[in-house]
Amino acid sequence: MPLTFAGGPSTAKALPGAQAAGAGARRALRPVPADGSLPDPERQTELERLEARLRAAQAANQPKARAAAASAFARGTRYAMEIAVATMVGAGIGWALDRWLGTRPWLFLLLLLAGVAAGFRNLMRGVAAEAEAARRRAGETAGGAADEAGASGGTGGPAPSGPAPHGEVRGQER
Repeated sequence: MPLTFAGGPSTAKALPGAQAAGAGARRALRPVPADGSLPDPERQTELERLEARLRAAQAANQPKARAAAASAFARGTRYAMEIAVATMVGAGIGWALDRWLGTRPWLFLLLLLAGVAAGFRNLMRGVAAEAEAARRRAGETAGGAADEAGASGGTGGPAPSGPAPHGEVRGQER
């Protein structure tokens, strides 16, 4: 049975089955019964309210996704720069000490490696701090659900499988 839509470029258009008219046409097209009559006003207002809620939800989530992507890019760039700068500083100090003390290339190589290690150490510390902040945010948003799970004696999810990490006993709290 073909579906008929009104509100597009023409007054009515028949589409076979469930095939859509395209992403741009979705906004303006509204389903119309096959006999050509318009939906009852109560149902029409309900559809309009739902469409408004959908548009508001999409608009609210759009900037967050872009901000999160920009923030992730900024963090990645910062970490890459920290590694590069720490490596260059270590290499520069090693090169200067080698020239001054006449120990070429040993201090350069040693401090180059120390700079690389310092850069990666900064990376790991930053990532750990961000992971802890994300865990705290997740705990705050799920605070009510965690309280309910604690009151019922469960964890709210399936029991973990496999061996327990070193020093832990599954099913018991310390």
